[in-house]
Amino acid sequence: MKNKILSILIIVMCTVTGSCKLGSSDNENDKSKQHRSKPGSNRVTDILEYKIKEEHHQNDSLDLTFEKIILEKIAPSEYQLKVDVSTAPSKVQFHGNYYIILAIYPEDDDIDLLAPERKKHGFESFSAKIEKDKESNLFVMRKIQTEIEFARAITLTVMEYRNNRKTMVIVMQNVAL
Repeated sequence: MKNKILSILIIVMCTVTGSCKLGSSDNENDKSKQHRSKPGSNRVTDILEYKIKEEHHQNDSLDLTFEKIILEKIAPSEYQLKVDVSTAPSKVQFHGNYYIILAIYPEDDDIDLLAPERKKHGFESFSAKIEKDKESNLFVMRKIQTEIEFARAITLTVMEYRNNRKTMVIVMQNVAL
C-alpha cells in the first residue's frame, strides 16, 4: 500500500512540476528535426514562423507589417503563395509602387532540383505584385512551381518599382515546403 501511495505521489509531483519525461528524448519538438518529413499533398505552412531576421534597408512609403506568409501545396511541385500584410490606412495608396520577391535557397545536396539557368546563382526567385482588396487590405497572391521541398533559407524582399531599390528583407530558415 505504501509503495502504491509513493508511486501515485511521484506521478502527481512529476505532473505538477513537469520534470518527468514520459517518452524518449527523440520525441522533442525540434523544428530542425521536423523539416525532414515529406510534405502532404494539401500541406499549408505559415513560413513566417521560421523567421530569423528582418532587415530594413531604406524607408519606404508603405511601412509594411507581415502578418502571414502562407505556402499551400496545391499539386506536386506547385504551391499557392499568400501573403497578408498590413500598413496604416493612409499608406495603402502606395501599394502600386512596390512588389515582392520570394527567393528559395535549397540545401547544397538539393541544388540539382533547380532549373539549369538558376543553378549558377543557387536559388529560385519569384516576383509578385502587392494588391489591394475591396476593404483596402493589402495582400500578395501567386502560384509558385518548384521541386524544392525543404529550403535552407527563404527570403521575402520588398522592392520599389521606380528604381529597383530594396527596402526590406525577411529571412526565414530551415523551412519545409
